[in-house]
Amino acid sequence: MYNVFMKFINKNANDLLSKDFNLSAKAAQSVINFKDIKTFEELSQNEDFIFDFLKDKIVKNLIRAVNPQNVQNCFEFMKVYSYSFSDAIISPLVKFACEDITDAMLEKFEFGTESEKAYAALYFARILDPLATPIAKSYLEAQYEPLKVNSIKLLAAHNVREEYDNAILKLNSSDPDILYSGVDFLINYGDINAMPQILENISSTPYGVDFSSDLLYLADFKTIAENFDFKYFNLLLSNLLEGIPDYIILSEFLAYEILSALNILKNKEITLDGAVNLLKAKIKFKVYNENEAYLLDLDKNTKQKLSEITEFLNSLDNIFLSQLYEILAENFTDNEYAYDILDIFQQENLSNFAELISTSMSSFTSTPLICKSCEVLKYFGKLNSVNPTDAITLVQGEQAKALIQSYFS
Repeated sequence: MYNVFMKFINKNANDLLSKDFNLSAKAAQSVINFKDIKTFEELSQNEDFIFDFLKDKIVKNLIRAVNPQNVQNCFEFMKVYSYSFSDAIISPLVKFACEDITDAMLEKFEFGTESEKAYAALYFARILDPLATPIAKSYLEAQYEPLKVNSIKLLAAHNVREEYDNAILKLNSSDPDILYSGVDFLINYGDINAMPQILENISSTPYGVDFSSDLLYLADFKTIAENFDFKYFNLLLSNLLEGIPDYIILSEFLAYEILSALNILKNKEITLDGAVNLLKAKIKFKVYNENEAYLLDLDKNTKQKLSEITEFLNSLDNIFLSQLYEILAENFTDNEYAYDILDIFQQENLSNFAELISTSMSSFTSTPLICKSCEVLKYFGKLNSVNPTDAITLVQGEQAKALIQSYFS
């Protein structure tokens, strides 16, 4: 992040960051009036290292510096695409939109550089001129990400539904590239009503964890809880919990307002999927706190969020936890949650459920589930309650049979 010791090459770049309002406003005027693209480029290249409040200040000053006489100078800055400073270019063009500006933007959208096209898509999303929608459709597979994303946003702004409906159909594909293309389009389109269909389709695939983190760009946990069946809230949280620490780094995971999600979950009537999520979270964060390797490189903000979640999870009293355990026990059948339930029994050292596990095994048809049951019973020292021949007969495949045999050795 930008700090007081950071210096840019261009004087205008440094002055734009100044605490002196007059100095920063004067620098903005200079950038716009003299089409100082080098300053704009330097800021754009370092945008990830500048605090958000400073970026907001720069954008506001640049917008204020534009007037009807110099507005067309904004075209020059379209050569450099910037996520953080794009509004400084597009807002003035939209504010002073006229036939000449719109014609110029349409030409850039069709024949300009990739960067110019990306800015033009934002422009036509804002002025709601349908003239640009056919061009936007041609960029939906663009390799240049800002152009693709902004073209989708343009179609959303114009409520073009044909491509939206096509993206919904892609969710049924077994091809991960087609599936991701559909998910990516729907997230950027920004219609939260697609959330249930996305979750239903991705959660049963190996890519559920990868896609789920992107879904929070479409709607946060609070919005999901307020607008949809609560099972979708639990489905998304389950996918994300599954992703840490191997697929989602802790700082990214905590940025998803996980503490808020856990609080929402605790205050709801607890169902099986909710109980599994709360206990999985308890186990996952216990692992984090007991393993220094996970904590070494965490920044101050991440450590604070980790501390708050740990405090929340430690506040779950024994009466509440016992209720969660009973929900798991009551629903321990050959279903989609059974493997997680077994893992929770093991991680929480709930050997009092050993008899439930051993008596339930005979009804299981899933080989991984039977193997996990034997693993947990051995962990509890209760494997003698199972007939080894019966257990071996229940599973399919030589490797599984050998694994079961090893538990009884």
